[in-house]
Amino acid sequence: MDFRIAGSMALRQVARKSRPALIEPVMRPDIDIAEERFGAVTADLGRRRGRISAVEVRNKGRHVVAEVPLSGMRATPPTCAA
Repeated sequence: MDFRIAGSMALRQVARKSRPALIEPVMRPDIDIAEERFGAVTADLGRRRGRISAVEVRNKGRHVVAEVPLSGMRATPPTCAA
């Protein structure tokens, strides 16, 4: 019993010192969109907990590079009432 207690105490000390963090898979989508859709796309990325890394102006649209958690990319897009 003493070894179990000593082992659990050692594990707790190591866990406190190592500061464990939850990590999740991240996707890096490259999105080419028309200028008039830019606001809607950036808002949707924000709802999916995404972060925009780069935005470039190309021809008549924009190219967006973002980082979005995989769980956010799998979520169904919100429906809009027209």
